[in-house]
Amino acid sequence: MILNCFYQNLIMKIIITGTPGTGKTEVSKVLAKKLKANLINVNELIDKYKFFRGIDRADNAKIINLKELEDYLRNHISSEESFVIESHLLCELDLDVDYVIILRTHPNILRKRLSKRNYSKEKIESNISCEILDYCLVKSELLYKKIFEINTTNKKSLDVANEIIEVIKGKKKTKHIDWSKKIFNDKLNLKKLKDL
Repeated sequence: MILNCFYQNLIMKIIITGTPGTGKTEVSKVLAKKLKANLINVNELIDKYKFFRGIDRADNAKIINLKELEDYLRNHISSEESFVIESHLLCELDLDVDYVIILRTHPNILRKRLSKRNYSKEKIESNISCEILDYCLVKSELLYKKIFEINTTNKKSLDVANEIIEVIKGKKKTKHIDWSKKIFNDKLNLKKLKDL
């Protein structure tokens, strides 16, 4: 009963961002449902209102007009009491929100997920580099205050959504996720194994 009161009394504006393939869409659906909040999918808005000015031939991705998108979202979400909004682009937009949740996934797992999407090798490596270099975190830190990183590696969407709620309630701490150290150590261990 107390748990239900928590969800019903919350008025929260939450960004879910992160590198493509980290689980934003599925986690956002679960989280919005649990919080009884409106779900805003930025990719759907980009397509619906044509917030792009062509296609980048190098990686077959839309060239987004970030200023138009930001202006639209600022106006659109100002009337929303509670929402979960998701997109990898949100780390580059300055919006009025309470929390920014950055989903992180180990680069080896991310590579497998992106390969299943039939991304080009260049696009996969670009996204892996963004994950390793904390791109979404660094960009978010320039715009927002309450930022939390959540590791989604090998976790179900429901578990990640529950973890986000625990973090928001202050019942769970998060820490910085540093893939560069992990990858470096993994490579060292592989080299040691080969030398044996």
